[in-house]
Amino acid sequence: MQTSTPNLKAVFSLKRVLIPIVIGVSFSAYSLYASSFDLSVLKGISVSLKYILLALVCMVIRDLTYIVRLRILTENKLNWLDSWHVVMLWEFASSVTPAVVGGAAFAIYFINEEGLSLGKSTAIIFTTTMLDEIFYILAVALLLLTLGVNIVHFGDVLPFSPMIFFFVGYGVIIAMTAMIVLGIFVAPNSIKKMLIKFFSLSFLKKWQSKIAKTGDELIAASKELKGKPFRY
Repeated sequence: MQTSTPNLKAVFSLKRVLIPIVIGVSFSAYSLYASSFDLSVLKGISVSLKYILLALVCMVIRDLTYIVRLRILTENKLNWLDSWHVVMLWEFASSVTPAVVGGAAFAIYFINEEGLSLGKSTAIIFTTTMLDEIFYILAVALLLLTLGVNIVHFGDVLPFSPMIFFFVGYGVIIAMTAMIVLGIFVAPNSIKKMLIKFFSLSFLKKWQSKIAKTGDELIAASKELKGKPFRY
């Protein structure tokens, strides 16, 4: 297969990269300011090269497992170098796009650029998204059951309650994952119709065309995944 690295300039712009960075840094700075953080305490922190290297090793292991997973899901149609290209670009996209968009939308494009069909690319990304979210849902549920809800309490550092935002977000992730599972394995056409009808509301109508496209991608993913053995 001919290796083709997607052109980042065609996907990102300096403005789109800087906006999430500025928002993230600004929010972090405000959090420190609101908590009256004493910067002098940083002088007492000792930096350990051993643990920095350990963190880098863990990051490398994580990316290598992403590459292996991508190879498995593409049934080895992507070679190791192509898989590495996709994962690195996917990671970059995830770091500079809002969480609601994430790198998944770009990952479909990246995989498609490597020669796989749009339906296959969409099926792979929906599968990885579904598995990631299921892991998150189960892991958080286990932590809440064993350690209690206080693990998401951050004291009075912020002028609002992060716990409320956490549980709202957690509920949205559960709903989104359930919709993906139903859309892929049960009734993709019905899910698409339901989404389009919901987004026909006046204040949501401007996103209706994008939702219709997402519905088409869900149907394409369903066609690709149905009939696959459980081992896949």
